[in-house]
Amino acid sequence: MTVNGTNGDSPSLGELKHISSTRLTPSLSIHSFSILTNHEFSRGFRPSQHLTLQFPPDLDPVSGPQNLSDQERCLSFTPFHLQYAEDGTIESISLMARNGRVTGLLGLPRPHGPLVAKIVEVGGGFPSEIIEQAAQALCIAGGTGIAPFIAMAAAQNCSRSINDLKPSLICSIRGDDFGVIEYLWNHEMLYPRDWHVIRIFVTPGEETAL
Repeated sequence: MTVNGTNGDSPSLGELKHISSTRLTPSLSIHSFSILTNHEFSRGFRPSQHLTLQFPPDLDPVSGPQNLSDQERCLSFTPFHLQYAEDGTIESISLMARNGRVTGLLGLPRPHGPLVAKIVEVGGGFPSEIIEQAAQALCIAGGTGIAPFIAMAAAQNCSRSINDLKPSLICSIRGDDFGVIEYLWNHEMLYPRDWHVIRIFVTPGEETAL
């Protein structure tokens, strides 16, 4: 699903309202958003897909709208957690992002109201046939690349019995970012029952923020 254009007047597939931001490490944060208009989004979105979000001109509440262009305020993320309502629609999503020049603005205080972003594209993700066979998968990820696998495994676990086959996860992460793994584990988002095996390799090194 795509909406042409990334300027502030383009139509959208829905809107997200910022709920909270949690800085887990010096370089990584988790951002949660509620779904304001979710009809088309909930019908078409499948775990592991990415969202392209168009943020408003006042994304930078300090420097103002002149600080960032429309293109700079258009960002793509892969949700790692989806919260569903009783009727099956998506109520909220959680995203993982490096604390860059633009992404670092998402959690700033906003005295004039919450941050609202348009969903201008939904795409990518694993094909449906791959998701259906996820129990046979070996998932290999690094850093924030773990997001689509977590979302996929959680969705599959909802329709899987306790004795069914489960995928295996191998993930590498920088030592400075290990707080993300702790957060996911403690909040049961990286959940042992979703996986046959989970192996985490902690590595040195640096990544450049966006």
